[in-house]
Amino acid sequence: MISRISRTLLLIQFGIAILFYLLLRHFEWPIVAAALGGLLIVLLLRAQITANSFFLTWPYRGRTSNPVEISWLQVGTLFLREFRATMLCSSWAMPFLRFDQFSYPDTTSLPVLLIHGYGCNSGYWRWMSLELRQAHITHYALDMEPVFGSIDEYAPLVHAAVQRVLAETGQKKIVIVAHSMGGLAARAYLRDHGCDRVARVITLARPTMARPSPTSASASIAGK
Repeated sequence: MISRISRTLLLIQFGIAILFYLLLRHFEWPIVAAALGGLLIVLLLRAQITANSFFLTWPYRGRTSNPVEISWLQVGTLFLREFRATMLCSSWAMPFLRFDQFSYPDTTSLPVLLIHGYGCNSGYWRWMSLELRQAHITHYALDMEPVFGSIDEYAPLVHAAVQRVLAETGQKKIVIVAHSMGGLAARAYLRDHGCDRVARVITLARPTMARPSPTSASASIAGK
């Protein structure tokens, strides 16, 4: 579902670029300049999404026990890196690079189940998957659907995925790595099924909840 939505959004953006190209050509802009202008408009629209994230989080900067001051140059560099990452992820990885699993019989590490966050799919883990493949770590990726389902509805999906990983790898435990909403889905799974089959849960940018997690969420994938 998300891959189809992502591809549809890409087509819409392409249409916007074409419309602005035609508009600029109407005002007798050169072909190359009009094409670049249409592309720039789309890039600016996409950059506004990243800028909005920075705007929303800016008031909460430095609210840690050890705050770090960064310069405006570092802020700009951080923005550009974030913009690049979101463009690659939403315009390439999620629309076209979904995956199900990569298995390595020679691995000595526990298998990993990757659970994406809200509005994403397994393509979100493209670069994490590349690192795991380089390390010869068996890993599976779960696509959480329906897109607008509740957290409780995702718990059975996680359970089924855990059972599949255990059955196909012959292992007794797995490691779960979850991003954002995926962390909440992992917690719901642990609430309903316990942590007997899960060695570790590693959550990235997980929203906080009032109820405590039934398991610890730290340590490395390889168990070192």
